[in-house]
Amino acid sequence: MGNIIDYLVKTKKIRQVDIAKSLEVSRAQITKWKNGEHLPSDRESELLKMAGLFGDSYDWALLVKSESNGKKWCDIFQYCNEYNDYPSDSIKDMPEIEVQYTLELFQKAGCTIPEAIDIAALESDSEQPFFFEVIQTCIYAICRQTYWISFYLMDWNNSKFDELSDYVYNIESVVSKLAFAELREDDIRALGGDISSFRSMCFEGRNEASWSVREYVKRCNSLGMQISVDPFELIHTTSEHLLDEDDFCSVLSSKHIESYLDIASKKILESNIILSHQLAETNMKLDLLLSEPQKVELDKVLEYFPPCKNPLLQQKP
Repeated sequence: MGNIIDYLVKTKKIRQVDIAKSLEVSRAQITKWKNGEHLPSDRESELLKMAGLFGDSYDWALLVKSESNGKKWCDIFQYCNEYNDYPSDSIKDMPEIEVQYTLELFQKAGCTIPEAIDIAALESDSEQPFFFEVIQTCIYAICRQTYWISFYLMDWNNSKFDELSDYVYNIESVVSKLAFAELREDDIRALGGDISSFRSMCFEGRNEASWSVREYVKRCNSLGMQISVDPFELIHTTSEHLLDEDDFCSVLSSKHIESYLDIASKKILESNIILSHQLAETNMKLDLLLSEPQKVELDKVLEYFPPCKNPLLQQKP
C-alpha cells in the first residue's frame, strides 16, 4: 500500500528532519522506517495524526479515505455475510480485516474503488453500481470457502488439532485471493483493472494456496492424521460447487493429491497401483480356475506363509 513517511514527504510536503523533530527521534530512524523497518503502532498513530488521517493503520486510512466510508464498507461486508447460507465468523467479528484484504486486491489489479454505499441501497430493488455486485460475488466465495475449510479441514475432536491449527489458518489467510481469482476478466476490465496484473495475481494466489495446502497435507501425514477429503479441492473447484454434495463426491479436481507428490513418492504410488492390479487379476484367475476343494487347499497352504511375505493375504478378492 505504501509508506506513511513517503506520504508525509511527497503529499504533505513535510521534511524528514521536521518529522524527526516532531517525534523526538533521529533522522536516521525516520530513514529506517521509510525503508521498511517495523514501525511501532504508537509511532504510526502519531504519524497518521500528523498526516491528517484517521485510525491506527496507514494502509486502512489511505484505502477507505475516511472513517465513515470505512464503516460503510464494513457494514456492506457484514450485511452480505449475514444473508449468506454459510456466514463467515471472521467477517462477522472483524470485518475491517476482510474489507482491507479484499479492496487491496482490487486496488492492486488497477480497479477504481468507489465510495461505499448505504445498506439501504443494497436492500433496494434499484440497480446497484457494478462494483458492489462484484464485491458481493467475492464475499459469497469467501464465505463458502471459509466454511469448507472449517467443516472439512478442522477436526475439532482430534486431540492433535492444536498441532495442525496454524496450518489450517495459513490456508484461511489466502481465501480472499482464491475468491478474487474466481472473478471474470470481463468484470475486472469493466472496473478499469489491468488484465495482465489480474492474471498474475490469480497465478500467485493459487500458488500460495497450493503451498499452504501442501504444508497442511505434510503435517497431517507427520501426525498420522487421516485426511478424509482432497484438500486441493479448495483450489481447483469453484466456490459455487465446493459445497455441492453430489459434485463433491463425484467430481475429482483437475489436479489430485498425487499431482503434488515428489518423484520418489509418485514411483512408490505407481508401483503399488500396478501391484494392486496384478493381485486383483491373480485372485480373479484363481477364482475362475480352481475348484472349491482346491481353493480350500490353497487357503490352508497360504496360512503357513508369514503375512509380510504373502501379499495375497493382504488383499482378498
